[in-house]
Amino acid sequence: ETLDDFHALLVLLLHETLAMITDGKLIPDRSEWGPYLLLLPGIDRVLQRVASVTQLQVCSESDDQQCRHFFTVTPKRDLPPLLWADDEATAKDIAGRWLRGSALQQAVPRYVASVRRDWQQASVTFRAIPNLRSKLGDDNLELILDFSLYRWAYQVIDSRSIWWAGSRHLVPMLDLVNAAATDEMPANAPVHRTTLDEQATNAITYAATSFASGEQLLEDYGQPNHVLFLYHGFILPVNKHDCVRIDLEIPFKDDPTYLDSVRRRLHASRFMSPYYTTCLKPGLFTAPSETQAKEQHKMTVNRLFTFLAIKHDLELPTKAGPSLQLILILADEIHSRLNAYTSKKSDDGDIKNEELPTSAKMLLDIERTLLTDIYDEIADQARHHEAFIRLKR
Repeated sequence: ETLDDFHALLVLLLHETLAMITDGKLIPDRSEWGPYLLLLPGIDRVLQRVASVTQLQVCSESDDQQCRHFFTVTPKRDLPPLLWADDEATAKDIAGRWLRGSALQQAVPRYVASVRRDWQQASVTFRAIPNLRSKLGDDNLELILDFSLYRWAYQVIDSRSIWWAGSRHLVPMLDLVNAAATDEMPANAPVHRTTLDEQATNAITYAATSFASGEQLLEDYGQPNHVLFLYHGFILPVNKHDCVRIDLEIPFKDDPTYLDSVRRRLHASRFMSPYYTTCLKPGLFTAPSETQAKEQHKMTVNRLFTFLAIKHDLELPTKAGPSLQLILILADEIHSRLNAYTSKKSDDGDIKNEELPTSAKMLLDIERTLLTDIYDEIADQARHHEAFIRLKR
């Protein structure tokens, strides 16, 4: 009763997972969700962790093949990023090797650090709830608060939750519907949506297309690749929602007058902090034809150039658009990001050729292509801007 929805789901998920372990053996039927739980990414590492701190017997050669399968640990590179490392420093090292140049190089270790802070708070909060300890038992409560298990459950909820009525839910089977690439769906296929029926009893999700018996269901997740990769661990090679995540920051300066000016300008422009994240795609200077998309595009572009103007202490963009100076600043930002994708040389001067996870390599290739197209558009816009200024003169 004292847990929010997210943490109540997390406790329930781990409680059902631990229910499958009885008398030192894995018995999936002990949880009604057992068959579902054993399909979740990373469950093998969870079972290995439980085996290391309890008397759980890892399957022997005489056990059936299915049992041994669940104790075959998935390689780290095949897991979602949150499961790559136990701490921010290790996550930073791995992301630096696998995601060099992408905004996710910094986002992944920050995500790990955020979950670790949540776990530290939960370690205090959960132990202070008397009825939670009495329902779970001391041993299971401590296992739930093992960081490896806690992080796994956190990742499951972050990646598999189905939303309706403003809250998240775990819906076994519905969350197994795979994401479709754009070329796998009709052009007018809707993005996934789940709603409650009129009696608020059943959650209803309509298939995006008609389908035959035995045919795989697919749906449009409606998310860009950087979101899919960070929370799910995969990308779509063809994704109409795709864009490149750009993280901008106004650096700290030991100058009270400057800091006061920046704070006032950020507040006046409704920025809540000196950090701003946006997502860019080709067509930055070409507004969509559809009214709602046009307004969203206009707001995105205006917010981007407004933040850059504040960061560089320049005049804000007008209704006519950004100044040539702001356009060139954005070009520099994009150019520096393109350069960041190049391989880092080791101390002895040799290029590190570590094999990247397939999804990470695809993500970096797609981001580079999109950024190159955006940079070319910005360069064209700057040239047109200069020609227009000369014409006016």
